[in-house]
Amino acid sequence: DHLVVSVYRTERDKESSAAQIARLADDGETEPLRDALADGVSATISISPPAESRATRRQDRGHSVQDRAEWIAEREQTIARMGKPATVSATGLAKIAKEEPESQPDEPWRRGRGGAPIGRAVHSVLQTIDLASGAGIDDAARAQAVAEGIPDRNDEVARLARTAIDSDIARRAVASGRLWREAPMAAPVAAGGAVQGYIDLLFEENGELVVVDYKTDAIDEAHVPDAAERYRLQAGAYALMVSRATGKRVKEIVFLFLRPKSERSYRNADELAAEAEREAARGFGG
Repeated sequence: DHLVVSVYRTERDKESSAAQIARLADDGETEPLRDALADGVSATISISPPAESRATRRQDRGHSVQDRAEWIAEREQTIARMGKPATVSATGLAKIAKEEPESQPDEPWRRGRGGAPIGRAVHSVLQTIDLASGAGIDDAARAQAVAEGIPDRNDEVARLARTAIDSDIARRAVASGRLWREAPMAAPVAAGGAVQGYIDLLFEENGELVVVDYKTDAIDEAHVPDAAERYRLQAGAYALMVSRATGKRVKEIVFLFLRPKSERSYRNADELAAEAEREAARGFGG
C-alpha cells in the first residue's frame, strides 16, 4: 500500500536517487518520478492529492481553538477510515457478522486439545498425496506430524487423511478429472476491500464448480448440523470468491467433517455469496 523511501543524507552529500524521488513526489512531478523509479522495470506512479493542495492546506490552517478542534476531527476520521481492514478471510467473516465470538469455551461440539496442529497436518497431507489411491499417505503423515510438533500423533493424521479420501465427495472430485487443491482465491466487494482465502479442494463437474472444505474439529455427531450452520458465511465467501475468479457457477459447497465422518452440503451458492458480500461490506463500512 505504501512506498517508503529513506532520504537520510548529510548536507555535504549530493542529492541521492532516493532524495530525488522524494523531491519529485513533493513537487507533484509524475513523469520524472516515473522515469526515476523505472530504471529497468515498468512502474506506474500516480500522486493524489497534488503536493500543492497539501501544502496549501498546511499553510491555511490557523492556530485557533476551532482550528485545532477541526484538525482533531479530521485526524480521527482519517484514522477510522485507514484503520478499517482491507481484506477479510473467508474463515473470519463470521466474526465480522458477530456470529462467532472471539472465544467459545462452551461450544458443545468442540472436544479435546491440539486441534490446530492436527488440522494443519491433515490439510498438508491432503494437499500432496494421490487422492485416488492414497499412495504415500503414511510417509506424508509422519513428515507433517513432525513439522507441526506432534510426532506421536502421526497415526491420527494418517487416519483422518484416509477418512477424507474415502469420502463420496473426494471420489467425485477424482472422477471429475479436473480438480485443484489449496487454491488461493480473492474477490472484491462492492463497498471496497476484498474477501480472500484458500479452497481446500475445488473441482469441476459437468461445467459447474464444487467447493470442498475439510473440517478436522472433533465434534459430537449430534452437533454436526449446528457446526455446519456456523460455517454458512464461510460457504458464502467461498462461493463469492470462486464464482468471481472463474466466471463459472458454483453449484455446491461441501463441508467434509472428519471427526466424525460426515458431509454437509450447501446448494444455494448464489444466495450465500450475496449474504457473505453484504456482511463483508458491513465490516468494511459499506
